Amino acid sequence: LVLQDDSFEPDPEKDDPLDSAKVATEDSSKLIDDIKDGLAVDAQQLALNSSSAGPLNCDWKFNYNLKVQSCHPMKSCFPPAVPKAPVITVSEMTHSSGCGADNTGCTCKVTKVDEDNFETTFNMNGVGTCGTWTGLDFACHFVVSWMDGSTCACKLHIDIPFSGDNEWAPCDCFDGYSATVRSSGHDFSISDNVYKAGTHSLVLQDDSSEPHPEKDDPLDSAKVATEDSSKLIDDIKDGLAVDAQQLALNSSSAGPLNCDWKFNYNLKVQSCHPMKSCFPPAVPKAPVITVSEMTHSSGCGADNTGCTCKVTKVDEDNFETTFNMNGVGTCGTWTGLDFACHFVVSWMDGSTCACKLHIDIPFSGDNEWAPCDCFDGYSATVRSSGHDFSISDNVYKAGTHSLVLQDDSFEPDPEKDDPL
Repeated sequence: LVLQDDSFEPDPEKDDPLDSAKVATEDSSKLIDDIKDGLAVDAQQLALNSSSAGPLNCDWKFNYNLKVQSCHPMKSCFPPAVPKAPVITVSEMTHSSGCGADNTGCTCKVTKVDEDNFETTFNMNGVGTCGTWTGLDFACHFVVSWMDGSTCACKLHIDIPFSGDNEWAPCDCFDGYSATVRSSGHDFSISDNVYKAGTHSLVLQDDSSEPHPEKDDPLDSAKVATEDSSKLIDDIKDGLAVDAQQLALNSSSAGPLNCDWKFNYNLKVQSCHPMKSCFPPAVPKAPVITVSEMTHSSGCGADNTGCTCKVTKVDEDNFETTFNMNGVGTCGTWTGLDFACHFVVSWMDGSTCACKLHIDIPFSGDNEWAPCDCFDGYSATVRSSGHDFSISDNVYKAGTHSLVLQDDSFEPDPEKDDPL
């Protein structure tokens, strides 16, 4: 329709018929290039987009937030150390497929430098090229410089093909990764809190695991073995074992049904925010999390043993406690997965807060994720669609950042301070 106007009629004073032909040819070439780049969607593509095939690669998305910490363990930043946030220098973004026209749909950038907590946040974000079947395959390249003067070159690579298994390859500059990318699916939003590779392993490499003739009793080994057996039984009760009936359902023509309805959430709760609040003369300690109950409306398997709420780690080197919320739907049903974890967190200042974390992943309909208001710092999200999520957060006491500076150090001291 664009070509059906008078502007293409030759004007004896202005237009040369050969010029019109040249312009038309150039316009045709540009249209072809646009189609190749996925910017033009013709009638056939519109039909595909409105069909069961969906909008094609417009829905191929990847977003990754990487928070890089200088202080691990946290005491390594206590005075007389002079800590500073890691420096991340982005070198380039490379891609094999997706990322839109001129690759502008994919970015690699530093989003925050936090000198209060000595950490730097990096974001990797990409989207597939609409109207194509090319998937999304790109990488971010950068160099991280640590406060001890050492550096490390990092490449983060994601490949989400239009068909086939996904591949996620983080670099080996860091330890502390927890986020994962499933082999299937095409829309991911994940995050990690990491630190310099090898840091923690060096801190814990002591002789405490070796037998000590003055401290160790062989009877203790027998006691440990008995406790391990009891733990195994408890783990089986906690839904780590899959019985024969469930296996049969999974292999039947009915498919896995709610066996694939899964939710795993790791919540790392920090005492020190900002980090300087734990510097001497403060006497910091990890938050205490006391689990009260797990409640459920649907899913969670037989006797609700498929859903758990538990503390998995107390780290007194970094003054943080990790809580895990994990659940799976009931195999062979259409009930979805709907459960909540209830606990109380006790802070080092003596205050407490009751928390309820609630996830609802229905068999059909929109998902709902409701964390509690005891904490600030949440970043993980649950999409309205989908039924298999593995997410994590690093949080701290709600309102901490605004209250830290409210101490007596800013009151005038008549012996030291002159108001003038």
